[in-house]
Amino acid sequence: MSDLPAPLNPPERLLCGPGPSNIDPRVLEAMQRPMLGHLDPDFHKILEDLIELLKAAYRRSDGLTIALSASGTSGMEAGLASLAEPGETVIVATCGFFGNRMIDIARRHRLNVIELRAPFGQAVPNDQIVEALRLRERSDDDLHRPVPLRPILDGLAVEFAEPARLKGIRLRVTSVGGAAFTHPVLFSGMLRNLIRNAIDYTPPGGRVFITSRRCDSEQRLEVRDTGVGMRANVLSTIFQAASTSSLRVNRVWSPRMASSRSRS
Repeated sequence: MSDLPAPLNPPERLLCGPGPSNIDPRVLEAMQRPMLGHLDPDFHKILEDLIELLKAAYRRSDGLTIALSASGTSGMEAGLASLAEPGETVIVATCGFFGNRMIDIARRHRLNVIELRAPFGQAVPNDQIVEALRLRERSDDDLHRPVPLRPILDGLAVEFAEPARLKGIRLRVTSVGGAAFTHPVLFSGMLRNLIRNAIDYTPPGGRVFITSRRCDSEQRLEVRDTGVGMRANVLSTIFQAASTSSLRVNRVWSPRMASSRSRS
């Protein structure tokens, strides 16, 4: 080829998607500075300054802080792993692919995930996020209120019908009605996480049954599956924030759905 292409001069655009995004002019100016090798002493000084800024951003006074050169997803995972420890609770608002990815990352880090969902193309309302935060941070009795279980279970049955079908799992959700005195946002998010876990760890051809029934003054919610699922002590910890004396959550593991062995 004899002719060289014209100098690159892309037009200016306002980028409003999840990425790529517009870059601050100061960043573009810094990128025009001379390149340094990764063994250059001056590069180490710049890296040390960056690490100090990261410590300030994450309020870290001790421990190891490093700067990662990686994809946006890796940065998302690094931020989550830096802010939450296994067993802690995180609230994830999702309306699409990357929100679902954040949920998957959090669950792999053994975090208790409260999912707040909105249809594709919409956003989770800020009021719903604030309500979930308040419910999580407070444990006052006035935050508990009667929550009808049937609408929640019907909605989850529709939500998980396709994932269960694609995996070859029979999913059945039944409810005789009734209400539980609990936190509505926390309870629905935790129950969603429990059903998702049952589907994920039940092999193809297995079954996941969710039932709700009234027993005297107690509302009993039972998840029965043929998978590995959660240990009983983990299950009780997950539902601690939403549990009351009127609500009991059990998980029953049954290899053949004939003779059940309770782990709760």
